[in-house]
Amino acid sequence: MLNTEILKEFGFEPVTEGYYVSKIGEISVLLEETDSELKFIVYCAPARIDTDYEPDTFLKKVTSGTGCKHASYAAREIRLIFCSGTDEIAMENVRSAQEAIKKVYQEFDLLPSCMKCGRVTKVKMYTDDDKPGPICDVCRSEDALRRKHEKIIEASHAKPEISFEDNFFYSVKVTAGPAIRAGVKAGLIGGAIAFLFAMFGIGVNVFYLLYWIPGTVAGYLTAHNIQTMSGCLTSASRYVIGTISSLTTIFIISFIGMCITLLLLQGTLLINIVAFLGTFFRSFLGLMQIALGLSGFFIAEVFTLVIDLGD
Repeated sequence: MLNTEILKEFGFEPVTEGYYVSKIGEISVLLEETDSELKFIVYCAPARIDTDYEPDTFLKKVTSGTGCKHASYAAREIRLIFCSGTDEIAMENVRSAQEAIKKVYQEFDLLPSCMKCGRVTKVKMYTDDDKPGPICDVCRSEDALRRKHEKIIEASHAKPEISFEDNFFYSVKVTAGPAIRAGVKAGLIGGAIAFLFAMFGIGVNVFYLLYWIPGTVAGYLTAHNIQTMSGCLTSASRYVIGTISSLTTIFIISFIGMCITLLLLQGTLLINIVAFLGTFFRSFLGLMQIALGLSGFFIAEVFTLVIDLGD
């Protein structure tokens, strides 16, 4: 462990454990202490030249004959490595390194640069991932934003996870409910029209051949309502749910409407009405009514889906 009091005489102040920093003009000299080595790092750039060759050659020259194991200047970074040895040797190496850096600083008029982006600009000493170094304000702001996003991601991962089954059934419930309601609304309108046709069809059978109209209206409204929905269910699932809901509603409303009409007009008992309707829907006229209604429904639904009338 280096003697902190002696290091202060050379201008070095402790930054974090194992790291010290001193200033030579505008540049910062970072000293990293390991078990066997002293590493001196300076992030800088010559003011008058753009090549690395001349500063690197000069640095090797001024460290020749010292205890320097490695000396280099590349990519706007001076790097010197000395053995630590005893306290006396370590202090001598600190002195040698500092003198060499001063000579390079004076020879090339070094300017400070950012350890992250290499930009030649005003820098401040910051500790990033437990390693201190000179960083410009731009990189500092980017690091702050990155850490903020990392904390947000960590916080989201820390939230209790919902099991697949719970999440799936909840999503199905949230999405299937609107699909069912969309189908029922369309079916109520189509069923109301079918009810009127059923009532008029008692006297004029031709109304039974117009059942494609309520089917078309219900099919269009079903597709129109479902196209604007979103959720975890696929579009096909929403169409299946909405279609079944709509058709079921239409058949229920139509059946109830015909029962009410027969009851009011003929005074027939309910059991006889059901028997009559059973016979009617097995007849050609009844089958035509069902076929026309379903055809109109599905043709309108597909037509609305294809040309995007719901947008």
